[in-house]
Amino acid sequence: MTIKECEKINNKIYVKRLLTIIAVIVFSIQLGSCDFNSDKNTDENINKDNLQSQTEENEDLNVAERKTEPISEEPKSENSDAVAKNETIENEAEIQKEKNSLPSENSIMHGGGTIGEHEYPNVQEVLDFHYNRGKRIFEIDFAKTSDNHYVCLHGWDGFASRMFDITHEEAKKPMTLKEFMTFKEKRGFTQMDTKAVVKWLKKHKDAYIVTDTKDDNIPFVEYLSENSKGIRDRIIPQIYSFEEYDKAKSLGFDKIILTTYKMQPSFRYEYEFFEKNKLFGITVADIIATEDLIKDFNSRGVNVCVFTINDINRANELINQGVKYIYTDNL
Repeated sequence: MTIKECEKINNKIYVKRLLTIIAVIVFSIQLGSCDFNSDKNTDENINKDNLQSQTEENEDLNVAERKTEPISEEPKSENSDAVAKNETIENEAEIQKEKNSLPSENSIMHGGGTIGEHEYPNVQEVLDFHYNRGKRIFEIDFAKTSDNHYVCLHGWDGFASRMFDITHEEAKKPMTLKEFMTFKEKRGFTQMDTKAVVKWLKKHKDAYIVTDTKDDNIPFVEYLSENSKGIRDRIIPQIYSFEEYDKAKSLGFDKIILTTYKMQPSFRYEYEFFEKNKLFGITVADIIATEDLIKDFNSRGVNVCVFTINDINRANELINQGVKYIYTDNL
């Protein structure tokens, strides 16, 4: 083989190797481009996923914050109190429609009469409610204030905590008249003092009030006499002993009830007292209101009153036996 032929063969081999190297380089470049794009796409996807995840976390956090954020309550307005009070009165009216009630001429509404689950309310709305039912005689509780006035309250035995937002212990301490009258009653009702009762009686000219107090009775009757001019004939003080009669009579009260729960059972045999003194009535507990006792006092011209009866059947039984008045919460 000549030298020229050898050179020709070597050139061919060189060209093949060069083409192979170029092909490898091109392939490598293409492969690198694919990897770069793949990494780029992957990074973009990761970023998108992270952004979506962060957004969802923020939304969840906002929801959680909204759930845990305290809801501000608007203070109860006087209007909302009035609505609640009216609902209570309307509900009681519906209940009373379904009941058999006593005739007005046989009823004394105990504590002014109940409304809903509230016993001894002694508030204006209860008087209005039972007056509108046809009732005309109302027993009202009076308690002495620390500044020597009298308000409509069962007593300073913690009872005021049922009316006002105070503790039971706080309610055992007598208030001043101003304190009692300026407190906001829980149910939106209107508390009363002696002045308010007198004003109510002047407006309801056929109504009567029977008094009850746990304080010394004669000082209360004296206070009542001073503050009830012109309507004393429609106030019926309860007295709790024979000795209190003359004083109550001398203060201008013609209608007086002798209430006997503080007295010995032998009270019925004080014939001289009952013959000498005119009473509007004598009040006894149901347990001692026997037919014999009822007949005995009826024969003396004394009305018999029995407390406190909320069963219509028992009330009618007593009336049929000769009882004139039934103290009742709701009949």
